[in-house]
Amino acid sequence: MNKPARAASAAVPRSYRSRLRRVLAPRVGPDLLQSLSVGGVDGTTRNRFRGSAAAERVRAKTGTLNGVSCLSGYVGDQSDLVVFSITAQSPVCAAPR
Repeated sequence: MNKPARAASAAVPRSYRSRLRRVLAPRVGPDLLQSLSVGGVDGTTRNRFRGSAAAERVRAKTGTLNGVSCLSGYVGDQSDLVVFSITAQSPVCAAPR
């Protein structure tokens, strides 16, 4: 029996989060964090999180492929770091206000 599409699609971000947790090891973690764009500051997240509490605290990577958009990374600092991954299929954005 096939899993429902919702359950199958939830596995992808869960897998990304798991990988991001594993690479936080002291040997790789600091270099990885430095390589990610800083929310509201630079890279592909420079226009995201501006004016929010997450600005300058998010380090993430964005990606799109055939109607799927993804944002994965870390928020917080070394003592209190949260791993996240969000994937949206065919996202529809509202007009800017």
